[in-house]
Amino acid sequence: MYACIGDNGIKLVLSANSTVPTGYNANTSRKIGGFHCLCANVGSITGHTLSGYVAGDIIPGSVWDLLHRAKSDNVGMVYHEGLGIWADIYGASWDGSKLTSVYGGIFADGESAKRFHGELFVEEFGKIGKRLISRAEFQVLAKGSNECTNISGSADPGTTGGHVDTAGRRMISNFGLEDCCGAMWSWTSDLLENYPGSVWNSANYYLDSYAWQERSVYNPDIDSQKYGSCFGLLRRCLVGGDWSVGSYCGSRAADCDNFSSDRFAAFGGRAVSEPRVVHLG
Repeated sequence: MYACIGDNGIKLVLSANSTVPTGYNANTSRKIGGFHCLCANVGSITGHTLSGYVAGDIIPGSVWDLLHRAKSDNVGMVYHEGLGIWADIYGASWDGSKLTSVYGGIFADGESAKRFHGELFVEEFGKIGKRLISRAEFQVLAKGSNECTNISGSADPGTTGGHVDTAGRRMISNFGLEDCCGAMWSWTSDLLENYPGSVWNSANYYLDSYAWQERSVYNPDIDSQKYGSCFGLLRRCLVGGDWSVGSYCGSRAADCDNFSSDRFAAFGGRAVSEPRVVHLG
């Protein structure tokens, strides 16, 4: 939504353009709000908040204005009041210069044109005012999604949004998040060490007898240089489940055995952003 200068003064203009509306420029328009519409019919899902919504309907939590907005760009995001954060509707895709949340985007993952691992998602999201979702946040935001099923066809979806699972049910959460469960694993902000091994002395408050590990934070398939090493075995939690793991998928599904620098075609990312603090007066 834009406030624009027209022949008869100021008027409100709705436009699908994310920069300036058609017929105006940066000097004659100002973006003052927006919303996101469903990319595909939800269908009838018992107990689902969006049951019966059709393509083009406004996702209630996506409405934003100059006072109620994310620290990042609000494109493709919804707000969760309980958590107090904005969350990406779609799994992350790369637009050529930055990560974004858009319908039909090519999933950014370990095998996309620009390859990603958990470490790179952290850095690229940070550039645009976002961060990786935590497992706790995902668990809340993914509710209403398909549980214990994966995507129809059990194959890499390739692009974001509008999918159904093996039971023909739309893969969408109560809050409008797409593809949470059974499409791609999503890296999270949760870090852990889950295989201490027999050499660990449980009387210590640290992991003993491990050498420096560069593979926890460095992958030559993605990184052009090394950025230090990790003393111990740094792992990053993945959530949701991918296209091939069927009944293991779900809002509480977690994969905890991968180094943060691991890359795999089924490992993508989803971001959240804090609300922007607006100072009045």
